[in-house]
Amino acid sequence: VCTAALTLTLPSALGITGKIYNIKSRTSDTITLTTTGGELIDDSTPIIITVKNTSITLQSDGTNWVII
Repeated sequence: VCTAALTLTLPSALGITGKIYNIKSRTSDTITLTTTGGELIDDSTPIIITVKNTSITLQSDGTNWVII
């Protein structure tokens, strides 16, 4: 749960197939989701959340992150 503006860097998706993270914004400030090593989140990066009470659930496919 994010309560202020921040940049959140996901861990590498490699070797953690099936790992799930749920990120929720409790602020109207900008939450930026980034990756490491050139990995993507649904074919792009970064993902920006600017709407309060928005959540996003991500799952590792072993190579990248997928929004589920």
